[in-house]
Amino acid sequence: MSWNIRPYAQGDLDAINTIYNHYIAHTSITFDIDEWPGEKREAWLAKLQKRPDIYNLLVAEIDGVVVGFAITANFAKNSLTRRQLKSLFT
Repeated sequence: MSWNIRPYAQGDLDAINTIYNHYIAHTSITFDIDEWPGEKREAWLAKLQKRPDIYNLLVAEIDGVVVGFAITANFAKNSLTRRQLKSLFT
């Protein structure tokens, strides 16, 4: 089994959405009620890509299959909390 953590690449979005929607359907950790359609996930990604200075999107792979993702974002306007892990789903 080979683990890899890397920046998001084109083609990862469906796997990310599948993972996130699993947590919507089976847990309460997302605070979302309805699963995200592909269009909503695409808009989310477009927002992230407009601000690479704020947002970083990473994916985790096992043997080349995306099994998780993480997002960093600015949580507050002060320098101590400028970059923090916002979400991690595996």
